[in-house]
Amino acid sequence: ISSDQDFHAAYPAGAELNELFFLDTYIYAAPGAERIKPLAEVDLESLISSELILREFPTASKEHIFRIDLIREKGDTLTAFSPELSWE
Repeated sequence: ISSDQDFHAAYPAGAELNELFFLDTYIYAAPGAERIKPLAEVDLESLISSELILREFPTASKEHIFRIDLIREKGDTLTAFSPELSWE
């Protein structure tokens, strides 16, 4: 995940922002199983649906378009862009 704008001093435009997001997953799991996990810990094969949760607000720019790249097992990449999101 990256942004078209500077997020804050440590994350300029285009920098990887994965560590600033959690993935709230909806999977078939035992009752009481942990649902919200860092992106790197998610088993994508059991994923039914999900929501990305931003852990902090941007300070450098208030309007962002996020780019989300998913690299599949075969090496091809799926890319999606968010609509412009604004923080006041």
